[in-house]
Amino acid sequence: MKGEIIFFLLIFFTLNFSIAQNSSVTTIELSQNWQFRQVGKEEWKTASIPGCVHTDLLNNKMIEDPIYRINEKTVQWIDKENWEYRTKMNIDNKTFNTDNIELQFKGLDTYSEVYLNDILLVKTNNMFREWKVNCKKHIKLGENQLRIVFLSPIKIGLEKLAEIPYNLPGAFSENTVIGGVGDKRVSPFIRKAPYQFGWDFGPRLVTSGIWRPIYLVAWNSQIIRDLHINQMSIDGTVAKLKAQLIIASSVEALNDILLSNDKKMIKKHQILVKPGTHKYEIEFQMTDIELWWPNGSGAQVLYDIVCTLNNDKQTLDTKSRRIGLRTIEIVRNLNQSGGFNFKINGVITFMKGANYIPQDNFLNRVSPDRYDLVINSAVEANMNMLRVWGGGIYENDVFYDKCDEKGILIWQDFMFAGTMLPGDNEFLENVELEAKDNIIRLRNHPCIALWCGNNEILDAWTWWGWSKATEEKYGKKITDTIWYAYNQIFHKIIPTQIKENSPDIFYWSSSPCADFATKCDNSSGDLHLWMVWWDHKPYDAYRKESGRFISEYGYQSFPCFQTVKQFALPEDFDLNSEVMISRQRAGSGNQIIDITMLREFRKPKNFESFLYLSLLVQAEAVKVAIESHRSKMPYCGGSLYWQINDCWPAVSWSSIDYYGRWKALHYYAKRAFSPINVSSFIDNDNLKVNVVSDLQKEKNTKLEMTLLSFDGLIIWKKTLDFVLKPNASEIIFNSPIARLNIADKTTSVLKIKLTENGLTIAENELYFLPAKELNLIKPEITQKITKTNDGYKVFLTTKKLAKSVFLELNETTGNFSDNYFDLMPGETKVIEFITKQKIKDFEKKIKIITLEQTYHTN
Repeated sequence: MKGEIIFFLLIFFTLNFSIAQNSSVTTIELSQNWQFRQVGKEEWKTASIPGCVHTDLLNNKMIEDPIYRINEKTVQWIDKENWEYRTKMNIDNKTFNTDNIELQFKGLDTYSEVYLNDILLVKTNNMFREWKVNCKKHIKLGENQLRIVFLSPIKIGLEKLAEIPYNLPGAFSENTVIGGVGDKRVSPFIRKAPYQFGWDFGPRLVTSGIWRPIYLVAWNSQIIRDLHINQMSIDGTVAKLKAQLIIASSVEALNDILLSNDKKMIKKHQILVKPGTHKYEIEFQMTDIELWWPNGSGAQVLYDIVCTLNNDKQTLDTKSRRIGLRTIEIVRNLNQSGGFNFKINGVITFMKGANYIPQDNFLNRVSPDRYDLVINSAVEANMNMLRVWGGGIYENDVFYDKCDEKGILIWQDFMFAGTMLPGDNEFLENVELEAKDNIIRLRNHPCIALWCGNNEILDAWTWWGWSKATEEKYGKKITDTIWYAYNQIFHKIIPTQIKENSPDIFYWSSSPCADFATKCDNSSGDLHLWMVWWDHKPYDAYRKESGRFISEYGYQSFPCFQTVKQFALPEDFDLNSEVMISRQRAGSGNQIIDITMLREFRKPKNFESFLYLSLLVQAEAVKVAIESHRSKMPYCGGSLYWQINDCWPAVSWSSIDYYGRWKALHYYAKRAFSPINVSSFIDNDNLKVNVVSDLQKEKNTKLEMTLLSFDGLIIWKKTLDFVLKPNASEIIFNSPIARLNIADKTTSVLKIKLTENGLTIAENELYFLPAKELNLIKPEITQKITKTNDGYKVFLTTKKLAKSVFLELNETTGNFSDNYFDLMPGETKVIEFITKQKIKDFEKKIKIITLEQTYHTN
C-alpha cells in the first residue's frame, strides 16, 4: 500500500521481581512503532502511544495547537471521523510457546474494534474500563499485526440519542454549539470523560485513541490477577491484615504464597490452587508499625507488601502493593459538635483543600512533572484533601501514588456529573464493570478516603428543578424512568460493587447530598455554596451561610498577563476580542467578575490591570469562605474550593493556571489553610478575632493587634495572652469597633499577629472599607536580592503601605514562596524563589505591581 512502512516492534521485557525472582510471567509494553490514519485515507503517520488522535495530528503538523487562540473551533471535525492505529510485533519462540498469551488494554478511548492479524478480538465501549483478551490461538510465531479502529463517539452518541423519545436533563456538560451538533447532547450516553465535551471552565475537544498502555502478557499455568491488602484492625503498633488474591490457573496445584515487606518474610502459607479464576485469602499481621497520616498531621509511612506465588521448582508470579496503615471514619453526629467529620487515626481532622479536574484535554500531555507540580502545590498550600471531580477521569496511578507519598487524601467521585443518565441494561452493565475495574485498581491507596457516586446530579434533580420540569414536559412515567436509572446506578450498582470490593471505604451517593440520599440541604452531609458567584452576593455571605462539609464553592478569575501572552497575540489583549471571549465558558462570567470588581475596587486603567484585579477579586472571596468554614469547626468538617487546576489556559475558578503559575488565590489559600490561622471581621459593629488551630497540642500565645495609618503611625494597640486550644476554633476578642477610635477609615489598617515566644506564627490584616475607598499612597518599596543554594531570596521593605504586592518574574516559570501580600510600613518581607537555574539579571526581571498602580497613571 502507498506510503506504508514495514516496521517491527522492538520488544522490551518488564519483569516482576520478587524474593525468589525469575517469575514465569512475561510482560511486554506495546508502546513503540505505532502508526495511525483517518479511516478511508491511504497515508499512515507516526503515532505516540499512549496518546490520542489530536496530539498525533498535532505532532505530524496536520493541525495547529487547539488551545492556541481560537484553534479549538478548527478541530471539531476530528471527533466526527473514524481513526485507525496499527503496529507490528515479533513474537519469539519462548513467548509463543507459553500456554497463555494475553493482550491487556488499560485504556481505549472509547468505541473501538481490536484486530489481531485481521481477526476481531474485542469491541470496546468505555474509556474507563480495562480489557483483557487471551489471544493464544490467534497469535503467530514471528510477525503479528495489531490494529485498532476507533469509531466516532459523536456519531455513535447521536444514534443512541435517537433511540429514546425524550431528552435527558443536563447542565454545563456539553458545548453543542462549538461541537456543531445543534442542541443534541450525546455525552450522557457515552462512557468517556464528560469534561471533554465542553464545560463551564474548558474547551470542547472530544478525543479518541490509546490513552493508557497496552501490554502483552504471557504465562504458563498460573498468574496472580490481583492483590488486595485488606486492613482488618490496628491495635497500637500491631496491624491485622488480610491478603486477598485473585489467581487464574489452568491446573490444580499445591503452591506456596510468600508475603514480605522490605525483603523480610512476613508469612509463608500453602494453598491449593484450583483450575479457573478464584479468590484466596491469607491473614497475617505486622508489628512495630507506624501510621500513615494526612499532610499536616504526621508522617506518610508506606509499606511495600510483596506476594510471591511459588511451586516446588520456580516462582510462578509476583504482585506487590504499597500500603499505608490508617483508619478513616466519617462521623455523622447531627448536632452542634459535627455532622460530616473525617476522623483519621482516631483524630477529628478538618479537611482543607480543593477540587481537582484533569490537567489537560489531551491526557497524554500530563507528565509526571505536572502531577508533581499540582500535588506539591497542594502540600505547600497546607492542604490535606483533593476531590477528584466526577466530570473528569479516574486518574492515572501516578497521581494516587504521589498523593500517598504526600499525604493528600482523596474524595473520589465516580465519573458522572451534571446530567441524568440512560437506564437500559447495556448501559447499566457497562457502569457496573467500570465501577468494579476502578474500585479494584484504586482501593489499596491509603489516600482514598471516600467514594462518591456523582457530582451535582441529585442536587439538580431535587433543588434545581429538573424533576419538576421533566414531569411537566414528558409526564410522570418518563420522569420515573429517568429516576429509576439514577437509583439503579447510585443506590444499587455502585454501592454493591463497593461492598464487594472495598467495604472499608465510606460511600456517599452524590455531592452534594443530605442524609437520606434523596435530597440536598445544609443540615447534614456536604454542600456546594455558590451564592457569592451566581447570586452576586458580597463576600460576607460566606459567614452567614454554611454547612456540615463544604465540598464546592469558588470564584472565577482571569489568568495573569504572562499566561495570556502564551495563548494570545497582542491584538487579542482586549476583553471583547474573539480570543478572550472564547476563554470565558461560564456564560455571564465576565459580567459577574466585573460586578464584584467595581463593588470592591476602582475601575482598572487597562487590560493588564483588569487581569490583576480579577485575581484579587477571586482570592479575597475564597479567603473569606475558608476562614469562615474553619471558624465553624467542628460543626463544619471541611472546605474544598473549586478548583485547584486548569485543563487549558482560560478564565476559570482555578488557583493554579494551566502553565503551573500560582494565582493570587493559591497564595491566599496557603495562608488561610495554615495550621494556625488568625482572622478578624466586623459583625454588628463589633470587631471579632477568631483563632483556629489544627495542632494536637496547646500553645501559650500572644495576640497583638495594632491599628496603623498607611504611613506607619500607630493609632491603637492591644496585646492579649491566651492559651491556644488544640484542634479547635475560638473567638478570642470581641469588642465594639468604636473603641478603636478610628479617625480615618480610608487610611487605616488593623494588623493582627499571633506570636509564640516572640515569633510570629500567624498574621492577617483587616481594612474597614472596600479597597476602592482606601486612600492608597504610592509606596516606596526597596528590594534586595541574594543568591542561595536553592535559588534566590528577595527582601522587600516600604515606608508606606504597599497593598496587594505582586511579584512577577518575566520570561521565567516558577512561583515565589509568597505573593499578592500587603507589606506594612517599616516591615521587611523575605520571599524565596526556588530554582535550580541561575537566572541572568534576576533582579532586573522582577516586576512589582501594587494595587494603587491599577488606577493611577504613573
